[in-house]
Amino acid sequence: MLFEHHVEYEWPVRLYDRKGDAMQHLACFFPGAISLSLMTNSSSLSEGQTKQWTEIAEGLAESCYLMYHITDSGLSSESTDLDPKRARSYGHYLQRPEAVEAQFYLWRQTKDPKYRAYAWRIFE
Repeated sequence: MLFEHHVEYEWPVRLYDRKGDAMQHLACFFPGAISLSLMTNSSSLSEGQTKQWTEIAEGLAESCYLMYHITDSGLSSESTDLDPKRARSYGHYLQRPEAVEAQFYLWRQTKDPKYRAYAWRIFE
């Protein structure tokens, strides 16, 4: 199966605490938007707020990366189950750029090379 998972992961960011949660691929837009906002408008936030928003963006970006990494094909579907016991992807792949774009913005913000590595692995 194209979107069959081959390993279990504990997701860095859980958007809800209910069982059966699924993360939509379009959510991968938000880490990049948060990061870009922090790079262009961080003067209006305290250091603590900037750190908090950066951690949220990093967790979401890692979840987006895992949506690709946990499948045998390396492609993410439009929706992925966040329950580690039932890890499944649903639907089809629309070749969305959001996950790679978010990694780029986080690399620009943090200079952490892991985001370049994540983007390259998604691209491969």
